[in-house]
Amino acid sequence: MRKRKITTIDRVQRFCNKLYLNLEKTVSWRFKRNKKSDFPEIERLNRLMEVFYKNKFLRIEDTQNLEIFKTMSIDDVEIELLTYTPNPDSKKWIIASHWFGGHKYWALYHALVLTKAGYNILAYDFRNHGNSGDAPATMGATEHRDFLAVLGWLRSNHNDIETFGIMGTSMGAYVTEYNNIVNGDILRSLDLKFCIADVPYGSMESLFWKVKHQYLKTMTRRSTEKRINKLINKINKAANVDLRDCNLFRKLKYENYVPAAPTLFLHGKYDRVTPISDSYELCLLSEAVLKGNEIYAFQNSPHTQSTRVHFADQTRLILEFVNKHDPKGFDVEGILQQYEITEKLSDNYGV
Repeated sequence: MRKRKITTIDRVQRFCNKLYLNLEKTVSWRFKRNKKSDFPEIERLNRLMEVFYKNKFLRIEDTQNLEIFKTMSIDDVEIELLTYTPNPDSKKWIIASHWFGGHKYWALYHALVLTKAGYNILAYDFRNHGNSGDAPATMGATEHRDFLAVLGWLRSNHNDIETFGIMGTSMGAYVTEYNNIVNGDILRSLDLKFCIADVPYGSMESLFWKVKHQYLKTMTRRSTEKRINKLINKINKAANVDLRDCNLFRKLKYENYVPAAPTLFLHGKYDRVTPISDSYELCLLSEAVLKGNEIYAFQNSPHTQSTRVHFADQTRLILEFVNKHDPKGFDVEGILQQYEITEKLSDNYGV
């Protein structure tokens, strides 16, 4: 079989993979790993939550409730998924999608607060990430198929789901909204209740332009347009995909797509990777055809890190939003007390 060409996205992904792996290894240097552990990744992430996130609540001790499975995407990429079922008698599920360069354990920990509300979690590795199969990374243009694969697995193995939500961060947030919008009919048929999109983008063009404005400030507009078009064309050819057709703004504004469920959009005002304007535009365009969206902008929040930097505010936002769309509801204030969260939501002016 002919080896595929390495794209710019592949190179960026390798850098991100090394960055996160080195972070995990660095915080793990001073703790002794249990050699008998079936989930050394959980031991590493527990330690990382303690040292880097400085959060005593984001820990998983009941590894007996974790299981690993495999499934196949519609284009024959093997996808590894993980279920965490601390509420074995519950029929409430969350599918959590990680960011570019991350893996399923990051998605699991960022969704962890919802287990207190009775939810079980399904997290998974996107193609070319973690333990899933090798395939070109496309920033969500093909990764949405991985979501559909694990959704199919969940339907086949848990056909008695009562309440169902989806969430994601960065690329995972784009995939969340892509499926909510483009595959809305599928998710409506499953009675999707809510979505959570943390630092999403709405198109490949807006994402690449944000990177240009942040890191390539001296490049002219004409030169940037040429570079972006060249990059998109290369990815399209390498992955047999059309990135320009993955513009969610166009889907909502001109192609009459209707989201399956309302979304809570979370974003840092000065995010250096994805544009906050994308969250506002997605929120407004979706709200025009489906009511119930909410949006909140954090004053100071590095990309993908609102769980770490704004744990109290984000936890309150997520729990209150999900409670509005959970048919049975749950005790939000009781859960917040367990997390020792007593302060009200910060007023971030004009949000």
